[in-house]
Amino acid sequence: MFTEFEYTNEIMKIKGIDVVVEYNMRALLMYEKIGGQFNPNNLEDFCFPNNLEDLCKLLYCCVVTGTSGLDITYQEFIDELGKSQSPYVVLLEFIDFLNDMKMEEADEE
Repeated sequence: MFTEFEYTNEIMKIKGIDVVVEYNMRALLMYEKIGGQFNPNNLEDFCFPNNLEDLCKLLYCCVVTGTSGLDITYQEFIDELGKSQSPYVVLLEFIDFLNDMKMEEADEE
């Protein structure tokens, strides 16, 4: 059964805009385009990054595709994340979301 996941962080604002972080196919396609290494034989590594750079890229893609009206480059996103948010908290919450999603997927099997 296909389940749509949406991760929303109410306190996250970028450039004064409340952002919605959506983990969906559009975000994954954008992630692949900006450097995620897609391998159909190892889909889990692509969908659940295990290094900081790829995690930040995936988060960026989820923010950009989930928030209309937000025009921001990856570099601007990283800069904005560092000055207006607690990067540790934002990344920890995103990791928790990904881990919850991975556990839900395992429960369905």
